[in-house]
Amino acid sequence: MRSPIRTLALLILSAASGWPASTLAQQGPAARLVEQVAEAMGGRERLRTVDTLVYTGFGQDAYMDGGGNVTAERDAPPSM
Repeated sequence: MRSPIRTLALLILSAASGWPASTLAQQGPAARLVEQVAEAMGGRERLRTVDTLVYTGFGQDAYMDGGGNVTAERDAPPSM
């Protein structure tokens, strides 16, 4: 299962790595949003230098098999 932060970062990196600004200007609001996020994170050049992303925290995962502690990670605290 992929983390939402990792998926967003990969989307931003792939969008920022090869698309010129003129192409983004001709696309819809989603492409403009990706460009704005890339700029807010320091720009495309800075994002291209990223080698590793680290996400800390815990995730909750609901499953329908029953069981007591509904979690995706062993050490995650129970959600209230």
